[in-house]
Amino acid sequence: MDINEKIKNARVHAHLTQEDAADKLGVSRQTMSNWENGKTYPDIVSVVKMSDLYDVSLDHLLKNEPAEGSAPEEQKMNDYIEYLEESTNAVKKRSIILKIIVPCVYLLAWAAALIMFWAGLRVDAFGYGLVVQWIALPLIMFIIAAIMGATDMYGKLKWLFCLLFAIMHQLSQYLTYDVAHMISIGQFELPSDLSYFILALAVSAAGMVLGAIMRYIAIKTAKKQRQ
Repeated sequence: MDINEKIKNARVHAHLTQEDAADKLGVSRQTMSNWENGKTYPDIVSVVKMSDLYDVSLDHLLKNEPAEGSAPEEQKMNDYIEYLEESTNAVKKRSIILKIIVPCVYLLAWAAALIMFWAGLRVDAFGYGLVVQWIALPLIMFIIAAIMGATDMYGKLKWLFCLLFAIMHQLSQYLTYDVAHMISIGQFELPSDLSYFILALAVSAAGMVLGAIMRYIAIKTAKKQRQ
C-alpha cells in the first residue's frame, strides 16, 4: 500500500475530515489533499504528527519490506522512503550551513567595526563608541543569540557563545581604543575596563533566554494543536 493510501485510511479511521486533520497538522486542506492523492509527499515531521494524531505507529505508515518482483504500490513506498532519506540529508546539510553562517554574521560585523575605527571613525571616538560598540554590535549579538536559543542548533553548547560574545566584544574595545592609546603613549597595557565584557555577556544571555522561551512556546503550541 502506498503512503498516500495509508495516511488517508488512518485519517478516516480516526474519524477526521481533511479539513480537521489539516488544521491540527498546521497545513492547508489542499496540501492534505495532495498528500492523500499522491500528488506530493509529506515530510517526515508531518508523518510523525500524523502518527500521533491518527494514533497509528510510524511502522504502520512507513515500514515496507518488498519481495522480489514487488507490486507497483510497494515500489512507490520505496520511492517515498528514498525521498525521506534525501530530505533528511538535505535538512542536515542546511543545519550545518546554518551553524556556520550564524556566528560568521557576528564575526563579519565585529571585523567591520574594527576596520571602520582604523579607517577614520576613531576621530569621532564618542560617536563611534556609542553607535557601533554600544548599540550596533550588541543588537546584532542579541539577535544572533536569540536565533541560537530559538533553534537550539548547538544544544547546551549554545550557552558557551555568551562567553565567546563577551570575549569578542571586550577585544573590540581593546583592539581599538586601547591599542590607539598604547600607540600614543608608546607603552603596552592589559585591558582594565571590563564594561564591554559585562555588557556583551548580559546582552547575549538575554538573547539566548528570549530564544529559549520562544522555542518553548512554539513546542507547547504545536502539542496543543495535535491534541
